[in-house]
Amino acid sequence: MPEFIDFLFTFGHRHHAEDFYVSGFRQWTHLADRKYNVPLPDTEIKKQFDLCYSLKSVEPSDSDSWSVRHSAIHHTFDLTRVRTDWIFVKGDDLMKRRIESAVGNAGSHSASCFETLDRAFETSLRTHLIFCDWSTEHWRWYINSLEEHFRIMTERAFSAPINNVNLEMRSRTNTQITEGAPTVSIFSRAKTQLTDRWSLGPTVTHQVSSPRAYTNPETGISQPLPPDEDDDDIVDNLPNKEPEMNDSHPDNETREFSFGRLRKTHEITKKANEAILVLKQNVLVLRQVKNYYTTISKRKDFPAKLAENCKDAIDDFELRIEGLESDVQTQVLRLETLLNLVEDRKTLLHSILDYQNTQANKHSTNSMVVMTEDMNEIARKTKIETVSMKVITLVTLFFLPGTFISTLMSTDIFQQDYNGRRQSNPYAHLNPVQIYLALSLPLTVVTLLFWAAIHSWEMRREKQKEQRHKDAQAQA
Repeated sequence: MPEFIDFLFTFGHRHHAEDFYVSGFRQWTHLADRKYNVPLPDTEIKKQFDLCYSLKSVEPSDSDSWSVRHSAIHHTFDLTRVRTDWIFVKGDDLMKRRIESAVGNAGSHSASCFETLDRAFETSLRTHLIFCDWSTEHWRWYINSLEEHFRIMTERAFSAPINNVNLEMRSRTNTQITEGAPTVSIFSRAKTQLTDRWSLGPTVTHQVSSPRAYTNPETGISQPLPPDEDDDDIVDNLPNKEPEMNDSHPDNETREFSFGRLRKTHEITKKANEAILVLKQNVLVLRQVKNYYTTISKRKDFPAKLAENCKDAIDDFELRIEGLESDVQTQVLRLETLLNLVEDRKTLLHSILDYQNTQANKHSTNSMVVMTEDMNEIARKTKIETVSMKVITLVTLFFLPGTFISTLMSTDIFQQDYNGRRQSNPYAHLNPVQIYLALSLPLTVVTLLFWAAIHSWEMRREKQKEQRHKDAQAQA
């Protein structure tokens, strides 16, 4: 059948899962008493039916994980020549070993089973059941592993107390906790009705690391980053091993409520949805195979003797397929229940993370209030000091010219004994006070005016710079 090639395209090595959800059932039936356009030898009437379908199942892989495996089956049954042809495509030799085991001398597929048309038809039905049974295997254990992953990742969300939140200590880097002090944690442990294993006692000295933060290079504002995904790798090897809960370490509780934990719950949701889709596709294929044999046995052109002799085998085949459908529907119900639990638990985890963020924001707000008060105090003191410095500067500038003039007049320029040579000093007859005032007062005025001009120029430059900055922000 050319349609069988469509099912083969799902095989092969690919970087991404392509045609992962391709599945179906195809059939071609020719039972009417008419000849082909090309005459057969001895004018033989060819009666046969062909069918092909695709099934999937889940199998454990070498890395203690699970993988969905594809299979494609093609079957031809020639009622005229009593001949059956099978083509089975799968990534390993599992089904080959099962067919070889069934074909053994004492098996249900021995050579004697193909001697008559009735026994060959019954053998074909039993061969279909081998493939159908494979499609329903391992799903129970696969769903158990998903449930175990889900339980271990989220069970502590119901038991960990979150009311007593201590975020102040987490914001300090390399804080030393001495013996007798409580262990620092976002979710502090407290004695509960369930167990006193989590109660606080004397702790061992250790350092608390501050959370990772990102600083904007433009604004200089820092904000916390989500926890590292490596913190959640404790469940990578589940369900073989559960994580050790060392309550003396402050980060054990935060790992239970991290964004990486939510990411892993999303992975469980993805796997559960894929499993539901695969199981529903398998149910459709099994139902189509069952309906095909039920319908074909009731056709007028189907050999009446064969239908009568194989009626019990067809009924058993229908019952077996219905039982497999019931098992698959049970697993689908388990997966749907798991999805509902995952959604409920994700809502709880989101609530816990929101509460954690609220407490962190509250602590950050309190810290910003304290920092703002400190900055206001620093600004107030700076303003006072600035005023003091201006007063000191003005006093210095006021007395500097007089000090300079008095120092100059203390030299021998204004002495009667001019430079030690007993020569008369031309400035000696002048009044010293008049000289001092005549020199110091103009110089003081000039100095103060010069300082005022420079100060005014600097203030004008600052205003122009602020105006340019405001214009640039307005244009942006």
